[in-house]
Order: sequence, then C-alpha cells, then structure tokens
Amino acid sequence: MRRRNISKPTAIKTLDELDMKKGIGLIERVRLGLGKPNVIYVKDFMSVFQVKENDFQKSKNLNFRSKRF
Repeated sequence: MRRRNISKPTAIKTLDELDMKKGIGLIERVRLGLGKPNVIYVKDFMSVFQVKENDFQKSKNLNFRSKRF
C-alpha cells in the first residue's frame, strides 16, 4: 500500500483481480489460519498468458455470421 500509495480497500480489490478464484489467475492465496498471514504465490505469467492466447485463437476461427444462400 505504501509503495503504490493506495488505500487498503484498493489494495484488496487489486489482489482480488489477480487471484485465481475471483480474477485472472496470476496469484494464488493460501490461508494458513491461527492468526498467521496468508501466503501469496505468484504464478508464471507466460503460462497463464499462453492458455488465454490459445483460447483466443480457437474463438478467432469461429464464424458467427449466418450464411445466406
């Protein structure tokens, strides 16, 4: 929060956007419990990006226009 000069709610929203469960999947948060802080694992950006890119390539080949004869 201090490095980015943002408020606590903004930092939480940003982490939620990066999370696997709520967002795009660039980080994974593991809850330790018992008053311990959560562990945040940073995922490999390129592998996540390649999966999204492959999905885009598949959808790019689809033709949604109706064929007229």
